[in-house]
Amino acid sequence: MFRNFVETLRHQKNPLTKVFACAVAVGFVVLPILIIGFLDYQRMDAGYESLAFSRRETVAHLTAELVKEKIDHLINLGVSLATRVQFRKFIHEGKWNDAFKIIANTPKDFPALERVSLISPAGVLMASSPDISDLIGRNFSERDWYGGVSQQWKPYISEVFRGATNQNSVVISVPILSDDDKVLGILNLQILTETVLKWIEGITIGAEGFVYLVDQKGHLVAHPKFSPKGDVVDFSSVPLVQKVLNGEGGIEVQYNEIEREERLAAYEPISGYGWGVVVTEPVKTAFIYQEEHARFLLKIYSILFIINLLLGLFTFSVFFALNKELKEKKHE
Repeated sequence: MFRNFVETLRHQKNPLTKVFACAVAVGFVVLPILIIGFLDYQRMDAGYESLAFSRRETVAHLTAELVKEKIDHLINLGVSLATRVQFRKFIHEGKWNDAFKIIANTPKDFPALERVSLISPAGVLMASSPDISDLIGRNFSERDWYGGVSQQWKPYISEVFRGATNQNSVVISVPILSDDDKVLGILNLQILTETVLKWIEGITIGAEGFVYLVDQKGHLVAHPKFSPKGDVVDFSSVPLVQKVLNGEGGIEVQYNEIEREERLAAYEPISGYGWGVVVTEPVKTAFIYQEEHARFLLKIYSILFIINLLLGLFTFSVFFALNKELKEKKHE
């Protein structure tokens, strides 16, 4: 085929036709390189994008499992304390102080706890450690934790609130029940959100990615860019947070109005507790490996393109030189 093309080209009289024919021939040499490069880039780009999405979904899922495990552990601790026989006996007899002495050292034994408190069935604070004497006897039935635990008299983790020490906290409330399931009181285990932040601070994703937690109202429980000692921050307007609070999980690219940038974010509800996990990263860094790979492929195929172009031009320059030489010999 190439030999026929050469013979046809040799017999062309019009120089423009020859130039055009040579350009077409060179194109046949170079075009496959361009096509292969484009298809390879498309395949690798899709693979890296899929990997980026999958990795962040996995981190969101594992973080949700980690936080759930931490909450489960604290609830089990609360249930263990609330079901002690002598402890329940004292409360049943109205001996709140005697009952509290049994659990008073719990914050020292479990540093994750900021405070442990005893609450009456009506929501009145009966005892607390560390001591907050000025609040003893106050009714806290308006608090979220009371509404949550009293709804079905089952363990409940509260939304974020400002505690007595002016620090953001959450409470795990465990009902204290008699053997016949009569409500004797409530045991509260209070945890600083600063402690919750430590649960997730070692989890990173990408160059600028991070993980944050929201409570059942969409308030930040833990976020590396917001101080756990500052005001409670409301993220309920963030579309991804709304989805995770509805029990949805997934991953997508969205513009975050609060952080004012386009982000790739995976989200996962924390089963059984109403909280949610969001793993988020700016789009500009989330796909950095794709961009680096694209630049690498561009360099490789640019080099191959130039090499093939030069080879094609060299081949046809040799052809023209030989053709010219043959013509000169014919005229001799």
